[in-house]
Amino acid sequence: MAFFENSHGMQINGGNFYNIAGGMNVQQQLPFAIPENQRCLPHPTHDSRPTEPFRAYGPGVMASISGVRRSVWEAGSNRHRPYDSSGRRQITADFAQLSGSPQSAPASDFQSSISETSTSFEPQAMENALESSDSQPWTASIPFRESVQHEPTTTINGGTFVSNNTIFRRSERGIDLLHSAVALAALHDSGESFPQPKCHPETRTKILDDLQKWSLEKSSEESILWLYGPAGAGKSAIMQTFARQLHSANRLGGSFFFKRGHATRGDGKALFTTIAYQLALGVSWLKAPISRMVENDPSLIARSIDTQLQKLISEPSQLHTDDDTENPVIIVIDGLDECEGHVVQEEILRAIRNSTSQYPIPLRFIVASRSEPHIRELFESPLYRGAYRAFNVEQSFEDVRTYLRDEFARIHSEHRTMATIPGPWPAPNILEELVSKSSGHFIYASTVIKFIDDKNHRPTERLAVVQGNTQSDSAFDALDDLYMKILSCSPRQDQLLPILCAIANFDFHPRTLDRLLGLEDGETRLLLRGLHSLLHVPDEAEKHFPTISLHHASFPDFLGNATRSHKFYIGGSHHRLDLARSLLELFTTDLENHVNLHEDWNRRSPLGLIPLVISLSPCAELLLLIQRMNPDYAMALPPSHVENLIVWLRQIPGVPKDLVTLWEDYDYMSFCIQTICHAKLDVIANTRSESSRRILSRVPGLFNLIRTILLVGETRERGHDIRLLSNTTWDDLKTIICALRPIIGRDNKMICELVHCLLDEQFFGESYPWPSLSRDLARQLIRIFNTCGPSSQKTRSSLPISLSYLVRASPHCPDLLADLWTIRPLQFWVEQHNAQYQIYHISMWLESFHNSELLAFLGELYIQ
Repeated sequence: MAFFENSHGMQINGGNFYNIAGGMNVQQQLPFAIPENQRCLPHPTHDSRPTEPFRAYGPGVMASISGVRRSVWEAGSNRHRPYDSSGRRQITADFAQLSGSPQSAPASDFQSSISETSTSFEPQAMENALESSDSQPWTASIPFRESVQHEPTTTINGGTFVSNNTIFRRSERGIDLLHSAVALAALHDSGESFPQPKCHPETRTKILDDLQKWSLEKSSEESILWLYGPAGAGKSAIMQTFARQLHSANRLGGSFFFKRGHATRGDGKALFTTIAYQLALGVSWLKAPISRMVENDPSLIARSIDTQLQKLISEPSQLHTDDDTENPVIIVIDGLDECEGHVVQEEILRAIRNSTSQYPIPLRFIVASRSEPHIRELFESPLYRGAYRAFNVEQSFEDVRTYLRDEFARIHSEHRTMATIPGPWPAPNILEELVSKSSGHFIYASTVIKFIDDKNHRPTERLAVVQGNTQSDSAFDALDDLYMKILSCSPRQDQLLPILCAIANFDFHPRTLDRLLGLEDGETRLLLRGLHSLLHVPDEAEKHFPTISLHHASFPDFLGNATRSHKFYIGGSHHRLDLARSLLELFTTDLENHVNLHEDWNRRSPLGLIPLVISLSPCAELLLLIQRMNPDYAMALPPSHVENLIVWLRQIPGVPKDLVTLWEDYDYMSFCIQTICHAKLDVIANTRSESSRRILSRVPGLFNLIRTILLVGETRERGHDIRLLSNTTWDDLKTIICALRPIIGRDNKMICELVHCLLDEQFFGESYPWPSLSRDLARQLIRIFNTCGPSSQKTRSSLPISLSYLVRASPHCPDLLADLWTIRPLQFWVEQHNAQYQIYHISMWLESFHNSELLAFLGELYIQ
């Protein structure tokens, strides 16, 4: 038979061939050749192009064989051609690539074969032959070369035609059409992404067990799971490991691992075609309905995300009859935040939720991503309320420790240069330093191991680089690349640098940063909106005034190294000077919500600004701001920082003498108040009462001041609290306390004698805890609470512990009871530290009144 002579098994897939040019698709199983000198003959009606070989054989070829999905001159090579590195099929037009046989058919024979075929196959004859053949391929010997001339408008309809190993299929199967829109590189076991990340043995066992339990639950109420965590937390390793477990159990329906910037793995529009393709191949009862859907409507592979999920997955899944013995099929989607475009990410989440709410399907979706604001807000919206479960990939220092210990042991045993290095290596203290530096996340640990595990270098030398003992720019390339990608996606990067400088050095609340940097309210949150994978930015609703925190302890190191952070470098002198200036200006204002002094001596507290200040060259502007600092802040500074500041000031030529004296006074006041607070615990023998009485009477106001300090107790903001409770000014307090300096200096023992003189003897007929003074201080404290307003969270949160003790020590007093009623409606009690303990002391004082109204008050306290 002359048709496609020497074709050796070429297949033409599809049916209903009309004389409309285009859309033919050829699948070749064995190659054949076309004479090289005849591949690009001129077309009678079109310009000849090397990429249009079929047109070289005349109009009859393209006019009579058409109507399929892609023409031969468009497809060129096998329809199932191997995928390129992006996961997409490469389409070429060089039909000559099919050549592989030394034999070739003359152009005239080739064209004649096509022409004869177009007149020798009658549609009805084909149908009849197929019906009588019991569905077996129908073969006939037809003298093609003896056929009469044909008309180019001849139509070939339907059927499977077999002649000389040339096969025409009725239509292209839906699964094959779907294959053309699949991102193979996004599969969990894709060869392109080998080796895929996976959990180290004996790590992440708890979260993997929890995921398995969720995947086996029969309830459909939480058919969606959101696995979230910061950048580098190990989400992809968990998802890869979980996908492998599901695949081994034959319960993995499909997977898609997004990757930002990748040609196909970053394309959200390829998500559900890829998932549907995997479902069709892996779930037996889904193959036929999914394939049929695409056959009936091939445009589905180019439709919207919502339509693809509905038509390719949800509707075919409804055809399955429920079977309680079967476990749910799981769809794994990793790295949603790396899908190109926030709008597409939100569209995917909406489509998943709409599908699970409208169609009762036996599928479950697990989506992993960073906790980006737009993703978190959608999960927290009414659309998802009660329909999903959230899993937080939290810090795991123990898992990181296990990983580092095992990997270092492997390197020690495998590397030939380590034979003389005794174990364990590295030393336990170095291992713990690395664990701490990781912040409990695997990105830092895996970067360290990858750098040290280099057979071209000595592991001991590479470890020294990681520790910073030697200079290298390449130790943290992978980590730096992660940080740079995230920061580069953030808008308004110039405005971001001052915020990054502040965050890298100290802990701030977003509102504090707004005030610190002169920004409008809420601007800091907007600027940091794209950095939630690196930073935890507290919500406005979070209590106790939380600050912005770092997910990675190594992030400040990155920002402070110019060779690593490049344009995001914040370690320059001008950045540090601007930050110091802004902090000093902030500390000239009133103490309210700007700095959380409960964490006052934490190394990242803004109260640790003094080392930053004294590291800079002194200038008149800084000195003026230091002089104007609010004493509330100055008295809350760590004592060692104040001492270092005084030394720094004394070394500045021409520094104002009154500035040095002012800070020497602050230093002495802090010393006296701290010593008085601690003196209650010291045992003093042979107290010199007469000497103590003379000093107490010699310094006006000292007697009540020491008693107030003793009743207020040990608080970090004791200077601020004492000033408020004594209803006096800082100048008055400074006058009283500093009057002791020429008398007793820094004699700790003498200060202790003053305290024990007050504790051991009665004054005005009262002994410690001085009920009358306790009552007056309690009422003053309640007035402070009622006048400071809800915005003064600092004041409201620092003194209530004192209130419970003051009330308990007070005598029976209706006025104090009336004052307590004024603060009862506030959620004041339950918001405080040790609330139950405070309520206990208040309740014991209230029980002394013995009436129903007070019992009701007491009951409300316990209910709250």
